[in-house]
Amino acid sequence: MEYASETKGICPKSLRFELNDGIVSGVQFEGGCPGNLAGIGLLVEGRSGVEVAKTLKGIKCGQKKSSCPAELAKAILKAVKEEKKSVKELKTVKPKPKSKLAKSAAKSKPVKSKPAKAESPKANKSHSQAKVSSKAKAKGVAS
Repeated sequence: MEYASETKGICPKSLRFELNDGIVSGVQFEGGCPGNLAGIGLLVEGRSGVEVAKTLKGIKCGQKKSSCPAELAKAILKAVKEEKKSVKELKTVKPKPKSKLAKSAAKSKPVKSKPAKAESPKANKSHSQAKVSSKAKAKGVAS
């Protein structure tokens, strides 16, 4: 999932990244030192969000209270928490109770159908034709 964050106290105005199954990718900063920020993005690509956040948190940039890596760490930690919360919510979702009709249908047993019997040539004749034919045969008349 893609995340975006406004930054505080550093040169870049914002940052974006993707976090999928806890793995960081596609880190981009808006503004700041292009070379250093591209390097940070490449160094964290494909790594665990938790690992990246632990490594980068608390880094300061000169006299500033934060830094580009520290702001990225904060944003990633927030995203990791959101992702875990979403997964946890999905696991705790209970299926909707079945309606009475669905419950009774689930309890009933399916009816087995009997296979169709192959028809003989005599079966195609109507009942009255079969009687006439049998009487004719008894008299020796061919049908």
